[in-house]
Amino acid sequence: MPSGTWITGGDWDHSLWGGEAPTRQWIDAATPNHPVWINRLDGHMALANSVALGLAGVTSATKNVAGGEIVRDREGAPTGLLKDNAMALVDKVVPPRSDALRDRAAAAATKYVAERGVTSVHNLGGWEELATFERARQAKTLATRVYSVVPLQDWEQLRDLVARKEFGGSDGRGDDWLRVGGLK
Repeated sequence: MPSGTWITGGDWDHSLWGGEAPTRQWIDAATPNHPVWINRLDGHMALANSVALGLAGVTSATKNVAGGEIVRDREGAPTGLLKDNAMALVDKVVPPRSDALRDRAAAAATKYVAERGVTSVHNLGGWEELATFERARQAKTLATRVYSVVPLQDWEQLRDLVARKEFGGSDGRGDDWLRVGGLK
């Protein structure tokens, strides 16, 4: 992977390893040339390494954001954990993923779960993820069935999409491989 490539993802749960929350020091030595931004499984906390914090301009002097927290050590330095609205400080500097990268990730994920006997999954992503799964459906490369939801604030857009029957099916919500309709 070229130096500077972002490492993202996550879904870690520190309660599974005794409850100690991770810090940037845990991952800095392994990722000195890559910004890292990995979310906790509930989406309310994420961990950045020192490279990512630097790119985001998050320092000891950075003030907390309303509705969020930059977790700090005893000296006041950011530990790498950002909670809720503070996560936007790093989110805004993470470059968007290319369609090609999204397509490879979707193919790998659906293949992985299908090989373990999972026949369908719920995707709680958004419009970009839905578009990724739609490309896979059209290419007939989905390895498992996907039920996809979109953000609650977009309910009118979803209603209109279903009314236009863009995803096919008698109800406009898709076929046996990709269904759309939920809101989160």
